[in-house]
Amino acid sequence: MAAATLLAELLITFAGVCGLYLGWMEWWTGVESEHAQLAQRADSGWATTVDDGADGTVSIAEPQDGDPPVQPTSADVGELMGVVYIPRFGDGWNRNLVQGTELAQLDLAGLGHYVNTQMPGALGNVAIAGHRNGYGQPLGDIDKLQAGDAIVIRTQDYWYVYEYTSYRIVTADDTSVIVDNPEDPGAAPTKRMITLTTCEPKYSTPTHRWIAYGELKYWAKVADGIPAELADTTAGGDVVFAAASSSPNVFVSIGSMTPFFVALLVAYCVLFLLAAAIWRWPALRAVRAWKLGMNDSSGSVAATAMAGGGTGSGGASGSGGRAEGNRRRRRGRPVKPKEPGYGFYSWLLRHQPGPAPVRWLLVILLLLAASAAVMQWLCPWASSTIPFLRAMSNYTVAS
Repeated sequence: MAAATLLAELLITFAGVCGLYLGWMEWWTGVESEHAQLAQRADSGWATTVDDGADGTVSIAEPQDGDPPVQPTSADVGELMGVVYIPRFGDGWNRNLVQGTELAQLDLAGLGHYVNTQMPGALGNVAIAGHRNGYGQPLGDIDKLQAGDAIVIRTQDYWYVYEYTSYRIVTADDTSVIVDNPEDPGAAPTKRMITLTTCEPKYSTPTHRWIAYGELKYWAKVADGIPAELADTTAGGDVVFAAASSSPNVFVSIGSMTPFFVALLVAYCVLFLLAAAIWRWPALRAVRAWKLGMNDSSGSVAATAMAGGGTGSGGASGSGGRAEGNRRRRRGRPVKPKEPGYGFYSWLLRHQPGPAPVRWLLVILLLLAASAAVMQWLCPWASSTIPFLRAMSNYTVAS
């Protein structure tokens, strides 16, 4: 029985850790990525402008004539180049665009620009890469794009509005899709194009790449407002920035499980001490009381027997006295506690102070703290150490 209980708890614990790993991969890496992107925008000199939606109503920026200016003209690896907006992915969808497509950039920075391709607005091909799964899955919905959908890049001073045209699925080693003229590799570019690249398939080992193409529709100045593709109109007729970032939730604002882990441990310790001071440990008290009752039981039996023997000479009266003595003895003697469970969780519950609801709350606080620790430290360690997890998660240690 003990072995079966321990095996069952081990399997349940393993399943829980696997579930936490999936939660870390699919949710928490996205939280960390969004936190890092917001921090990078805040550190830039042009982040607090109209695209933050802080000014309420906005104007529609008029498309400009002539060839678009190229911005930036150059960028260091990891440097913020712009912000990408794709309304098809949701009104509030936006991701940073940084220079470089290594995991160090893609895991936390959002979208990465292939360093050997053109800059936004230039004649040729602006090639961009992004994760399709995990780390906020910036291109997770790339298969939902429809012809004519807007792909907008905002740099420090300009908007570049591209229009989605088509897609391809190619092998992972096909680099022709990001050359200057992907429609005719080797020929000089004739269009201002954008290329989005991501993994295919989405939820298994990526053997191919999903390639989405677009062409520049127009460019505009940030100082003039926002593109019509990113605007919405309120009931009162005011123009608002539909793609403005909403206020980050508490997880994104903090970006780490450490404060939650510490808060849960502090809450556990405070409640534990209060419960111990008020109720002590009921299970241990019962065991102690039962042992004391066993030591006093011989005297109780002798006293009861004497009382029963003195009630008369008849067997009936003696029998009635013994019955009464037995009842008194049962009322006065502590009840033997139930046999303890063999599992770790039952042991953990049994050693918490207070009544059952308090003990359950204490155990839940401990389990939540352990879950926070697993997601903050164990999951990244496993992804950077265990080969098949590293390959599956695309994890890299942030510099």
